[in-house]
Amino acid sequence: TGRGSYVITIISEVSPELHHRPANGHVEEQPPYERQVTTMLAGALGSLARAAERAALTQEFKSFEEAVADGVSANLCDAVAGLWGDDSHHRTLEFQFSWSPARPMELAVPHRVRIAPDRIPTIREASRLLKERSPCEDFELEGAVVKLEKEENSLRGWITVIGAVDAKPSRVMVELREPFYQIAIRAHLQEMPFRCVGTLVRDGRGYMLRDPRDVAIADE
Repeated sequence: TGRGSYVITIISEVSPELHHRPANGHVEEQPPYERQVTTMLAGALGSLARAAERAALTQEFKSFEEAVADGVSANLCDAVAGLWGDDSHHRTLEFQFSWSPARPMELAVPHRVRIAPDRIPTIREASRLLKERSPCEDFELEGAVVKLEKEENSLRGWITVIGAVDAKPSRVMVELREPFYQIAIRAHLQEMPFRCVGTLVRDGRGYMLRDPRDVAIADE
């Protein structure tokens, strides 16, 4: 325990750095896995804090989307919010990193990251949106074909299916090549349920199913 707070110390052991100079020239070696993990965590927490600051000022989700490349994810947002708890309205969450002198840190990563109390609700909301936008693999789509779009002489076309996503009726766009597009036409004309499997991703207010397979009319 510290003055008015709690401190958790985590030690990730790392092997000392040994310099190797091969005869055919310098070869850049990857740091050990333990160092890669802690480096990624430090960078991701720094990006999360900056994204939360920008989002609080702009009311835009874009800063979190851009921070995904730095390691920010829904899991990281949940972990930070979970450390915070539900009744810590006046407490600041702080992460500090120190690196072993046996393997000096050469990259520019944060040594200290502070997250203010009023940023936690923003981080929780970012987690919810990141989960909504994360791809859902092996999603089984089944529903009514309500729209067909295909250019003349094209081997591919777009269909729109009203299907259940998270137990709610939603519009899902699917790009189909021939002869699967003909199956969708038949399902539409016969008013039969259309079914296929693919990767579901968020697309504006609706959804898109990528890499469709197992295309069929449900009752068949």
